[in-house]
Amino acid sequence: MVLKTLPSLKYAIFTPERPLTALEYSSLVIYAYGEWLPISGYQLADDFTFDVLHRKKNADYVVFTDMEVYIPIK
Repeated sequence: MVLKTLPSLKYAIFTPERPLTALEYSSLVIYAYGEWLPISGYQLADDFTFDVLHRKKNADYVVFTDMEVYIPIK
């Protein structure tokens, strides 16, 4: 693991309505960078993205319930 302190920036946050498969996640990132960013009027502010996964623990296992993909913009 690597610890990274994230800069205080403005972020575009993409929140799918349900958990995504790997292919769907890839499609979301391609959409965010390839379609949304060019037409949004924003520019990329840094060279990273990060995801926040929300989880709920049941009796026997952990279920990821929500996800947010953060892209730094300016």
